[in-house]
Amino acid sequence: MIQNHQLSYQEIMVMAQRTTQRLYLLVLAVIFGFLLLPYFVYFKDIF
Repeated sequence: MIQNHQLSYQEIMVMAQRTTQRLYLLVLAVIFGFLLLPYFVYFKDIF
């Protein structure tokens, strides 16, 4: 019973870590997108 509980807790922690990493990457991608957006608009106006 105790081992089973530990295993499930560990699995939950791993799942939470993966979810956190994905959210972190998503936030970084959005931030970079907003930072690079003016450059794309600027270059589009040049050409």
